[in-house]
Amino acid sequence: MASSSPLKRKDQQPHWVLHSDTSLGLSVETGRHLDASFGLPPSLSPLYQRWLRLSDYQKEAVLLSMKMNAIALIHDQGVGKTISALVILALWHLQGKIREALVVCPLSVLPQWEQAAAAWAPEVPITFINYERVSTKDIRDAVVVDELQYLKNRASKRSKIVGKLGAAPYRLGLTGTPVDQDVPSELWAEWRFIEPGTFGIHWVSFRDEWLRPSGFMGKEFKLREDKRDLFWEKVRRNVHHVRARDVLNLPPNTTRTIRYPLTPRQQRMHDELMHDLITSIGGRHVPVHGLAQARIRMFQIISGYLEDPLIRIPTFKLKVLERCLPATGQFIVFVRFKRELRDVVSLLTSKGIPCGVLSGQNRKHRNDIILDFNKKEFRALVAQVRVGGVGLNLQVANLAIFYSRPESYIDLSQAKARIYRRGQEQETSFIILEAKNSIDELLTRALQFKRTLMDQIYRELK
Repeated sequence: MASSSPLKRKDQQPHWVLHSDTSLGLSVETGRHLDASFGLPPSLSPLYQRWLRLSDYQKEAVLLSMKMNAIALIHDQGVGKTISALVILALWHLQGKIREALVVCPLSVLPQWEQAAAAWAPEVPITFINYERVSTKDIRDAVVVDELQYLKNRASKRSKIVGKLGAAPYRLGLTGTPVDQDVPSELWAEWRFIEPGTFGIHWVSFRDEWLRPSGFMGKEFKLREDKRDLFWEKVRRNVHHVRARDVLNLPPNTTRTIRYPLTPRQQRMHDELMHDLITSIGGRHVPVHGLAQARIRMFQIISGYLEDPLIRIPTFKLKVLERCLPATGQFIVFVRFKRELRDVVSLLTSKGIPCGVLSGQNRKHRNDIILDFNKKEFRALVAQVRVGGVGLNLQVANLAIFYSRPESYIDLSQAKARIYRRGQEQETSFIILEAKNSIDELLTRALQFKRTLMDQIYRELK
């Protein structure tokens, strides 16, 4: 029986299909031939014992690695892709394919990787390094890139350096975020590491052959229609895809958006900035940093302040949040700015709700804070999305409130997956606060279609 492709075209839903003996040459269900592949009796192979503890979809990924040297594990958050990657490294090591490995990951999840490696790949010499410190000199026989979507900005220093690690003989890329099939330029940047030979390492050559201009001011690119089928056929060759809803028995989850009005002063200040932004875009008189600054200031106004200098603006937002606070149970409040974080912590403290804080200023204490939260030392966790939205297991909570949302669909999905993941046994709720008649509504529509906020504004102007 031939296996179905893990990625489908835009009009089809990608789905996970268990490979059969015919497609992989080994039995996923029992692993009865795996000991022979290892060359060791099952009773004498510690790796075989670890194999038996894997779920079927994890075994499928491991078996796929026996026939390939480069795989993108596109697995939803919380299904155990870190464990799958480590068992793959252990298998490659046992087979004599690699001597040592490199894991590149966000600094925030380094401790989790080190802990998991001690349990699942203790025989493999692994160097762990974060994105900020990695260089091309760190290359090893095998390279694992966690949070592969960090490479999507092809022009960034980080993406260029990690892309060159694609010269390693064996490569794994891990991501729990959806593949955005409308942004092929991002996939090219990721495939520069996964399989450099697929689309080449030169952006201009790839752009000229595969893409057409599109989007805001023609600076974004879409696939040429005559190239679409071939493009995805090439991508599928190196992908193993798993959706959580297909492989995990998770409880129900709900998302509720609470819309509230701005105060008159907020609305006036917000609309003035929006008018200036639209005028700049419409007339193409766009200052270098003006667009980003205008967006940030509008979001700040919605939260009741402006920075540099600090100006407080009357807002209903904290009152709306107060009405959302649960009487019992643990919960997370996601914020974007430091000023929002202080306001939310102040509100929770005034209500007698013990809370921990995850921000860019206390990264060193992050693991202690998470441990205390999971031990139920405090009910609430207030986290900046970029710090608390990646690589954490917070299933002890079953409610997440987005006091403010990230502009990225990927960041939003990552944040939700902190509590809605493997091991969650409670019904889970997400609450999103949205200001009426504001840039919040544009952001909602942008996230719905997985667009950038500026592209959404541009589309609505047209």
